[in-house]
Amino acid sequence: GSPKVQRALISMVMRPGASGMTAPLMGLDRDGVSDDVRAMALRALGRIADPEAAAYLLKKAGEPGVFGERALAAVALMDSADPKVGDLLAGALNDAHRSSRPEQTKASLLQALGTARHAPSLPIIARSLNDRDAGVQTAAVRAMGRMGSRAAEYVPELVRLFDAGDPKRQHGIAVSLANIGGTEAVTEMRRLLKAKDLDASVRRTLQVGLRNAENKLPKGTK
Repeated sequence: GSPKVQRALISMVMRPGASGMTAPLMGLDRDGVSDDVRAMALRALGRIADPEAAAYLLKKAGEPGVFGERALAAVALMDSADPKVGDLLAGALNDAHRSSRPEQTKASLLQALGTARHAPSLPIIARSLNDRDAGVQTAAVRAMGRMGSRAAEYVPELVRLFDAGDPKRQHGIAVSLANIGGTEAVTEMRRLLKAKDLDASVRRTLQVGLRNAENKLPKGTK
């Protein structure tokens, strides 16, 4: 029952895949446990990121108050290759508009899905590219970039956003286009670089990204 001992034990199991500790950690998220231990337990569940931990955090993230927010922050840090976890995150993103904090929820889920590289969620992520909230749009662009070549079919949508965006947004899209790579992304980055009014920082990002993407193309296609 000592908070000091609890913190030490949580630190020992705070690693991906430590699924045997999911239930004990959930048991620490209750009244009577010190706030710092509860917060640490939620972060640990995010690091473990098995389906049970993901389901618990997603439910907790829907609650009002500080611990709901901390659960949502733990969701954003999840890194899981388990397709069941990806499906849970995608389902939550699809319903995020019903949340009491929809923009924050969407951004956190997009971050987790991008980290997970959960390809089946790409159509849902693509819808978030047109979200009214700039932070959600930025998170969706980053998620696309983290998907790498899996997101190749969404290059035209990213380019459309680039053409309509400000330098800050263009910078993020340029990074994602480079990470996605492929012939179409290379062709579009070359076209974008021809714009005379391009922000200097965005131009440099495009140039570096283009070189990296070109180097990854199969021989004979550059």
